[in-house]
Amino acid sequence: MGDAGLWYVRTFDGREADFLIELNWKPALAIEAAWADTSISAGLRNLAARLGTPIVQVVHTAGILRVENGTAVVSGDRLLRVLP
Repeated sequence: MGDAGLWYVRTFDGREADFLIELNWKPALAIEAAWADTSISAGLRNLAARLGTPIVQVVHTAGILRVENGTAVVSGDRLLRVLP
């Protein structure tokens, strides 16, 4: 699998990702934690596009709520099931 890292990322213009997983020193996944908000912010979409990563929004509601165009809205337990 190689080297892995977990980061908080914020740009100078205020865009942020709560978590960024990197694999072998390359961005792999941007994660946003929210209680119930299933809409992914434009700032996070822009940041993930600049980093070249898919986005996962983790919410309190159980299950997989939506998957489309490189983004997913899922519960925390679903996300943790797929992480190595």
